[in-house]
Amino acid sequence: MPGQSLARAKLDSMRCKLALVIVAALAMPAQAADIPAAKPLDLVPIDLAAGITPIPGFTQDNRPARVLKAWRENGNGHGYFTYVITISGGAGQEGEWNLVPVTVPTPWSAQDMLTDAPHAFEDMARSVRFARGRLDQEPEVLLFTATREIKESYGQATPVTFELYHVVVTDEMGDVFERVRSWGSAKNYCNADMALLREVGLRLPPGYEGGEGQDGCL
Repeated sequence: MPGQSLARAKLDSMRCKLALVIVAALAMPAQAADIPAAKPLDLVPIDLAAGITPIPGFTQDNRPARVLKAWRENGNGHGYFTYVITISGGAGQEGEWNLVPVTVPTPWSAQDMLTDAPHAFEDMARSVRFARGRLDQEPEVLLFTATREIKESYGQATPVTFELYHVVVTDEMGDVFERVRSWGSAKNYCNADMALLREVGLRLPPGYEGGEGQDGCL
């Protein structure tokens, strides 16, 4: 009957559209799932000196943190700072101060410490920065990394990969820094800190030694 044929055609069309939606969802890169609805706003850098820096009000329940920043000499221009984050107490924690790992979802991994890559400082290859700001309108302490994709020369402008983390409490590991976004820069840079200034709005750190131009090149 004509009515049944029309209904069958509509049903087949709906099934086809649903299949296309499912295929498109499966084809999305894993990284796309960790992009938040809003960019971080009202960023105020937390500048770390070498040694231990106490940071009050680090968590949503107002617990403090201590961040160790220590230099590791390599003798060949590739020394780097290490960053170890500890937070006071917390549900299910064993000690007064507990290590806060940095986790990423795709593929899942956890790091007990972070490292930067200043190279000659004027051509910062990887930057690790902390800041207070707002994410989805909620005030939080945020962690940023900016990593230049260097293939040939450190002095040549390169693409930069940004990563954004915030503190969450998990049942398995207690407090962790969880990645909420990873994305590429809109242009190339000679200095990771300049990339954070131009594309994220995070002020340059004290003692910045890179170029003052838009790309940080000397």
